[in-house]
Amino acid sequence: MSGASLRGAALEAANFTGASLRNAKLCRDNLGGSTDLRDAVFKDAIVTGADFTGAEYNEFTVFHKGVDPEAVGMVRASEPHTRISVPAGRLD
Repeated sequence: MSGASLRGAALEAANFTGASLRNAKLCRDNLGGSTDLRDAVFKDAIVTGADFTGAEYNEFTVFHKGVDPEAVGMVRASEPHTRISVPAGRLD
């Protein structure tokens, strides 16, 4: 995913564990829509050069150790978010 343009994407609860997001664009899109990273997981992700300007995170977003979301331009989501848990097994 290095260099990918994910501007304004709905990436809520995405699992980027160990992913290379080097130079990826996760910032606002051309219309000002923010990338939704609420509940996303970035454990051990490589984010060197990634642009997170204006991307939204919440208290459940997991960052790689030492990453300060506001220092990389992210903003804490202002509206509450309800976590949805899906029980194991079939969904009929």
